[in-house]
Amino acid sequence: MDLSLAPSAPRPAARGSVASRSLDLSPSQERTGPLRSDPYAQIRAANASADWNRGLLSYWLQHRYYPEQAAMNGEQGSVTIQLTVNRSGRVENVEVLSRSGSQWLDMAALATWRNAKLPPFTSEMREDRITFPVPIQYFLIQR
Repeated sequence: MDLSLAPSAPRPAARGSVASRSLDLSPSQERTGPLRSDPYAQIRAANASADWNRGLLSYWLQHRYYPEQAAMNGEQGSVTIQLTVNRSGRVENVEVLSRSGSQWLDMAALATWRNAKLPPFTSEMREDRITFPVPIQYFLIQR
């Protein structure tokens, strides 16, 4: 499940834009090294049903947004966040695994999922909570 906001590849932010400034948004230290090659392995391992996955996608489609400040500055990029969701469907933790280079895009990704209420786990999902990465691509369509 790729949570892209548009159908084309992202472009790097312009030099000297807000995107070139660093802002630490996560409470934990930034991860180093590559992300897993299959970010959805944890969801499959939790035996998440197709209905639960549809609920996750539905939440994203209803709550996604492109920050106005980022759009005005022409900022684009990919951010990967990590969600921890409990059995009742409440997002207990969200943190940035890989930054986009834009403080606005990173903050939007965190804000979209922070304290989210997702569908409760299905009976097949035995875990008390699952933690998984969510890659999000933000890019502008030039007309």
